[in-house]
Amino acid sequence: MKKYLTLTKIGITLMVTLVSASAYVVAADTFSLKLFIPLVIGTSTLAAASSVFNQLLEIKNDRLMKRTSKRPLVRNEISPKNAAFIGSTLLLCGLYTLWKYTNPLASLIGISIFVGYILIYTPLKKKTSIHILLGAIAGASPPLIGWSVAKGKIEVGGIILFAILFLWQIPHVIAITYIHWEDYKKVGIATLNPYSRFASFQATLYSALLLPVILLSVLFLELSFIYLWIATIATIIFTLYSWNFYVKPTTETAKKLFTSSLVYISIIMVAIIVDNVI
Repeated sequence: MKKYLTLTKIGITLMVTLVSASAYVVAADTFSLKLFIPLVIGTSTLAAASSVFNQLLEIKNDRLMKRTSKRPLVRNEISPKNAAFIGSTLLLCGLYTLWKYTNPLASLIGISIFVGYILIYTPLKKKTSIHILLGAIAGASPPLIGWSVAKGKIEVGGIILFAILFLWQIPHVIAITYIHWEDYKKVGIATLNPYSRFASFQATLYSALLLPVILLSVLFLELSFIYLWIATIATIIFTLYSWNFYVKPTTETAKKLFTSSLVYISIIMVAIIVDNVI
């Protein structure tokens, strides 16, 4: 079972599902299990399918990098043929579930994310550092699925949730790149040199840009004063970790930035859900 959880990157799948579900909870005028359950199933299976196909395309690279050398396709625990079957099944199930039980727009957004991540972002990783932004776009799009399920269209509120995730991903990815820079160099990934001042500055800049977006989220998502305080404090702390990485770029500060990024986005998403439920 563990090898299949690794193949589908269960941690990322759960995070994607959480942010999509959060968007639905925020946008829905009336909560409906008939929409929420297909949303969760559709989003999670699409996210899992994306992870499977990503690993299929990255077998050679994963074999060379220490942090990915134990993935099941690298260790031949799952054959590429079986992985392709699993990925295709998950993809079709996810798209069908969203199309049939929610609405076509949600399914179209889902396939757009898949295409962007697998056919655009992944092949460009060795060609241009722009892949970081393209990956961030794909990674920030799941809330649009949840919002479209609730409203049948994309609105400003969904775009704000997209913006939060987009901005958050840049310092998150830069921290990962710094920690695993030697691995990245081995396979020739075209990315920002995380040891450069420019990269650490970008981490700080994108973290700081989260603050005005958080303020806008209170206005357009109709969130409470309590959420505003929680989200503002969390954003300031996250930005301070980014600033610390800029002032003193080391493996230690990069790891702290990485950990703080995971804590930060969890706090923001949970706070949004709780604020709407209470």
